[in-house]
Amino acid sequence: MPAAPRTTLFVLAALGGSWLSGCEGGTTQPTTTRPASSPLPAPAPNVTLYQDSVYELIGPAQQYATVVKMGQPAPPPRPGVTTLFQNEAISVLGDTALQGEFELYQRFTYRHAFADFPAAPGRGAHVRPDFKTNPQARWHITRITEGAKQPANFAGHYRLVTWGCGSSCQMSVLVDQHTGRIYDVPQTSSGLEYRLNSRLLITDHFAEEGDTSTYLVNSIYPAPAFYLWTGRQFQKLE
Repeated sequence: MPAAPRTTLFVLAALGGSWLSGCEGGTTQPTTTRPASSPLPAPAPNVTLYQDSVYELIGPAQQYATVVKMGQPAPPPRPGVTTLFQNEAISVLGDTALQGEFELYQRFTYRHAFADFPAAPGRGAHVRPDFKTNPQARWHITRITEGAKQPANFAGHYRLVTWGCGSSCQMSVLVDQHTGRIYDVPQTSSGLEYRLNSRLLITDHFAEEGDTSTYLVNSIYPAPAFYLWTGRQFQKLE
């Protein structure tokens, strides 16, 4: 066999051997393993922190809170405790961690009864709304006109017409179906409660789903209020 080809085969064999030895004996780069991130702690479940015959305070578990009625002595001082909420009737004391993290509910009581302010059934011609009696009502002429076509639903011969004005917002007017006169009604966040045979109107009686006996106190929305229709305006009752 000629010398040149043999030399070429030797060189190729040498190169192949070094490539194989490099694969077998060479070191590989270590893989970097990212440490598993620690799971975020689960938020504390909400529980009843305080409850009596009138109030219920709900917030994260393992927190301290109490309700002190005006005129009652305050409990002994505790470290880390502050006034979380206060109105003309109560103060809520609790851990600073509860600030903005609790809900205070109050049992609703009917301080005035619908039967105490009766209204006679309406008898007379059913006339259309007269928008000259309330120029601002013209902004909602279609809603009011269509709503007033329905039977009376308040104080004998009036129709309360209500519509939404955004999230947790309702606007209403009162239409006298005998004269067509249109009256303003207090704006509400949680609706109205009323009867056909009564002149009493209750505004913003907040009710959780399936529970009509409480309302949320520490919120941006107004508390329930009682109004008496005098025949010309709504008079607020204490």
